[in-house]
Amino acid sequence: MYNLSKDYNTLYQHVCDGKVAACFVDYDGFRDICQIIKYRDYDISICCRGIGYGNVRTFHRKRGTEKELFIAQCEKLNLEWIKP
Repeated sequence: MYNLSKDYNTLYQHVCDGKVAACFVDYDGFRDICQIIKYRDYDISICCRGIGYGNVRTFHRKRGTEKELFIAQCEKLNLEWIKP
């Protein structure tokens, strides 16, 4: 059993600290396991096996802060992450 969390503030800080997170997302009627990686500012990827389920990119900058955009993506995907 995994310790799953929807604490997106802590998750955001986790990936900003350079750590990779494992998570589960709802997408197109199924649940999948993914990874979350932050490469640089406004470059966060939620993906698995080459499939991008969610992301924050530089061209999203006008829509909000990086953190706001990231949390919106998490909520949209019903993301639950495996809290270490």
